[in-house]
Amino acid sequence: VSPAVVNGFEISVTAPAHAASGEEVEIQVAYANKTAADLDDLVLRVAYPPAFVFSSVSVDPDINDSVWNIGGLKKGSSDTLVIKGRFTVAGAGTFAVSVARSAGLVKYPIAARTASVDVTDAPLAVSIDVNDTPDYVAHLGDTLAYTLAYTMDGLKMPRGGLTMTADLLSPLFDIATVVPVDG
Repeated sequence: VSPAVVNGFEISVTAPAHAASGEEVEIQVAYANKTAADLDDLVLRVAYPPAFVFSSVSVDPDINDSVWNIGGLKKGSSDTLVIKGRFTVAGAGTFAVSVARSAGLVKYPIAARTASVDVTDAPLAVSIDVNDTPDYVAHLGDTLAYTLAYTMDGLKMPRGGLTMTADLLSPLFDIATVVPVDG
């Protein structure tokens, strides 16, 4: 991705061109002060696509998962944020990044950049239902029947077949009553 230069402040956003829904992606936001002066009171903001689920970032944000108070950036200095997350559905997703300079309550934009990701359906998708209901709410004492289902778009079945396993990770499960059912 080519950088955008506005008033000597450079910002670039690097994202994969393509991703599958559910796949973790990494977005890099690089910024540099290429002006002849030190800059202060800088704020970087990232707007995520609606289908993007944020998971982590290399530098803790100051507000939610989307605003960093960079503060001062000396001339010739640069830095990079690495954001990780995944898309929940197929479609196009655009990340919008902007840097502004604060003067009290007023923010003056100095640079902006976007990057788009084309998200496709995952070739292997797994769904889990409890008691034949995707949004079942369990209560103490309920008998739970889990159904694990999958679809494989464009993938070939492995020679030995497909094996699915699940771990029950709660002290509330009565493991002695677990009965696997082939279907």
